[in-house]
Amino acid sequence: MQYKNSKKISFTAGSVKKEFSSEQLTSYSGLSVTSDFINHCGIYRRLEHLFPTTRHNASRFSTAQILSSILLASLCGVHRLKRIENFTFDALVSRLLKLPKNIDQDTIRRHLTGLGERGARSLHELLLGFTGMQVSHCGLSRLTLDCDSSTFTVYGNQQGAEVGYNSHKKGSKSYHPILCFVTEMKLLVNSWLRPGSAYTSNGVCEFVKETLAALPQKVEKVFFRADSGFFQWWII
Repeated sequence: MQYKNSKKISFTAGSVKKEFSSEQLTSYSGLSVTSDFINHCGIYRRLEHLFPTTRHNASRFSTAQILSSILLASLCGVHRLKRIENFTFDALVSRLLKLPKNIDQDTIRRHLTGLGERGARSLHELLLGFTGMQVSHCGLSRLTLDCDSSTFTVYGNQQGAEVGYNSHKKGSKSYHPILCFVTEMKLLVNSWLRPGSAYTSNGVCEFVKETLAALPQKVEKVFFRADSGFFQWWII
């Protein structure tokens, strides 16, 4: 036989005092772990070595700091240069990059313009070497390369953007980059930025050759996959 307990439980809620005493709250707290991983991979150090900056009284930022700020901003969804100024004003971002102050848009533009095509090629070679090293660490002797392209619509008069096939917004300028992934690692191993008017297979021969050259010598066999837009006679 069960007996019901009719006794009521009562309690009194006390008042809780709310206070915000911290002056440097940040919405990018998770960026600290990501930055530690980037530093562990040696990316910051490689950028400093590749783009050494001679310090002057007027030079407050190194080229490596500029590129690192763009990298971290992209990871946080900040894709416009004019918004990076507010991004680098954050206390955590400033500490991670060791910035004396926030980086304004004109400073970023000046550093990137100073790099020119030579700097872009050097950065691309650095990224190829880094991805090749990651493949080497995995010890793969056989891997699959997936080649694909995408369309990025732009607004304005960005350099290199042209009108081409754009299923998202017809008649708008765009970029048509070509991408290559190592399927087993979910790793983007190579990428080229092309104008929107470029056909899918434009430059694919040189692109694949460059990608294969970046792979470690221990890779004995490579399976190449792509859709019909990348068809070239030499692939057969």
